[in-house]
Amino acid sequence: MSENEKTSQASVKDSFRTRSRPDKFKVSFETADQEFAKFQHHYELYAEEIDGNELAAFLKVADKLIVAVQKGVLVFKEDGTVVQTLQNKVKVTYKPLTGMAKVQDHGLAKQGDSPEVSRVRRMHAMMGALSGLGYDAMQELEGVDLAVMECLAFLLLMV
Repeated sequence: MSENEKTSQASVKDSFRTRSRPDKFKVSFETADQEFAKFQHHYELYAEEIDGNELAAFLKVADKLIVAVQKGVLVFKEDGTVVQTLQNKVKVTYKPLTGMAKVQDHGLAKQGDSPEVSRVRRMHAMMGALSGLGYDAMQELEGVDLAVMECLAFLLLMV
């Protein structure tokens, strides 16, 4: 590992540790970081391999997902499966990413959609496919449930 990669890796961990956190987490930062590392290792998705333009977004999203693990909302499994506990205590299991799921759009693209709207539609279709619940179920999510699902989808689209 080069000196730049070591510095990049250290700065990623430092950026997480220096942020203030509520005291009432179910899981420690260290444990949550290890959980997130399972996801990173499964998909070989490492901050030091991401270019500068996407690195800030990756760090922001990774931080949100680590906090979700600390709150007991997300569980990352070594096989790439992710379990999200919604605010209503329903558990949604996202299977490991497949090529078929990644290209899901179900004809949802609409003429005149902005690139951002198209990307969100694609994220919801992909996560609907991975969960087996479909696009409409992802459209029904709101608040923190929606935010966590979209953060997870953002990283999966980087794979």
